[in-house]
Amino acid sequence: MSLPKRKSHGNESLNTSASSIKFHMEYKPGRTATIACEPWHTRVLEQSSDLEYGRWSYTTVQVKGNKKLTFLTVYRVCEQSTTHLQTNNRVGSQDMRTCYSQQLEVYVQHGITYKDPRKATVEDLMDLILKRFHTPNDYLLVGIDANESCQAKQNPSVFDMFSSLGLHDAIEHLNGEGRPPTIKNSSLTIDYIYVSQNLLPHLVGSGQLKRDLTFISDHPALFVQLNSNSLLCTSSTSIIPKP
Repeated sequence: MSLPKRKSHGNESLNTSASSIKFHMEYKPGRTATIACEPWHTRVLEQSSDLEYGRWSYTTVQVKGNKKLTFLTVYRVCEQSTTHLQTNNRVGSQDMRTCYSQQLEVYVQHGITYKDPRKATVEDLMDLILKRFHTPNDYLLVGIDANESCQAKQNPSVFDMFSSLGLHDAIEHLNGEGRPPTIKNSSLTIDYIYVSQNLLPHLVGSGQLKRDLTFISDHPALFVQLNSNSLLCTSSTSIIPKP
């Protein structure tokens, strides 16, 4: 079983998630990581993750006014042609035990033989936010690889879910529409940062970095800059590397 890692290393606090499906190799598709660095790491109140499916991890920190700010990192699996588990689903088979098939395998372990992991992620994420983070006083920031584009909404749609919860696209809020694609060799934007309404006044910057600038990936890094003076009573504001 893959347990989440929650560790503090000097000036950072790390929280990760992965499915409970055992792998006998270093590479395992999927997973998320939520990392709190200075000055946020000393204010961590809670860290948790999606233990069995590995769909999200989150870190909650204490901010000004006795309020809480939660950073929630989410991965929604890509579409696949089947909603039931293939036999002999191991490394070397056709689907290479993708994150999608890992989640199907966990469902089968619970006696659920037909389940759409993509639909379940939207439903379960909404349930999580409503139960734990949907409060008028606390703040929420969600970073998500949705594997869905607002140009081609699906059913159920993460965008409809976020809208129903009163969450806003932080990058669009500050920079307007017309973002470039967020996946290599594609015209689609599938990665987003959504924030609660009350966090909007604390945003001082947002954007999308050039792909491979900070790490090697088929996705670029997205960012938002928060006004730590208004949230933490400190003048320290995160600095984004120049392209």
